[in-house]
Amino acid sequence: MTDFDWPSFVALVAGLTGRDPDAIERGARLGDDLGLDSLLRMELLVGLAEAGLDAETDAAGAARTAGELFDAAAPSTVTAGAVDAVAAGVAGLAGGRRRGPAGDLRAAPVAPPPVVPAAFSTAQFAFHVPVAEDLAYLYWLATSEGSGWRWRYRGRVPTPEAFNESLWTGVLTQFVVRRRRSQERLGQVVVYDADHESGFAFLAAVFSPPLVGSGVAAGASAAFVRYIFAQWAFRKLYLEVPEFNLPLMASGIGGPLAAEGHLRRHDFSGGRYWDRHILAIYRESVAGPADDGPVPGAF
Repeated sequence: MTDFDWPSFVALVAGLTGRDPDAIERGARLGDDLGLDSLLRMELLVGLAEAGLDAETDAAGAARTAGELFDAAAPSTVTAGAVDAVAAGVAGLAGGRRRGPAGDLRAAPVAPPPVVPAAFSTAQFAFHVPVAEDLAYLYWLATSEGSGWRWRYRGRVPTPEAFNESLWTGVLTQFVVRRRRSQERLGQVVVYDADHESGFAFLAAVFSPPLVGSGVAAGASAAFVRYIFAQWAFRKLYLEVPEFNLPLMASGIGGPLAAEGHLRRHDFSGGRYWDRHILAIYRESVAGPADDGPVPGAF
């Protein structure tokens, strides 16, 4: 083990993100200043964890500046090999991640989780089928000020009875996402309107407001996507993304997310009309043909 200080952290973040080290000051905001959206934050947290830092804590996920992330995730010591790799400028600490034309991160090959019909888990997340004790949390997600306007009701407040009755309407499968260590509820992931004959379905996710843009939601959603492609022979999954939600995943467009449609002034919310973007995740961007496993540049 060796000392792990702020310059080592800056070198690691710069290597993982392709950002200018001089721009990574303690007060630099991960989103506005360093340009890390939810997908890129997910990649950064994974890379930090692989370098030996404790990047799966609540404080690391909630960090908004580089300094807050360092304070939350960086121990006083870390493996000497990780520091040596940083010093050598090896950006491959993130498990083989590669950069797109603009220097953005693309997710590394990750083995699909074990296929278990009722639930599954990863190193960080546990996915459970909703049960009665989850209904109050899901109702809160769908109607709260912090997340309801992003989700299916867009400010409309159904009765709890109507919400419960509609929970499974059109749904192929859905899970409540929990943090594996603490079993804290984090959000909900859903696949709906499945067309098995044509080989596609629609994907949606909502997470507790403090986690929006943190990378936690993107990490859990990516695990869910791998599970779906392992369970069903879909060619692709569609995402219907209102314009006000697009900044959360913009870095993935042209990588794991393909832009397939653009409906202008389609959604009304907050006193104005918004465009709706139709994005798609193709099976080939997650697993190769004949189930050969994940490929580079994929979820």
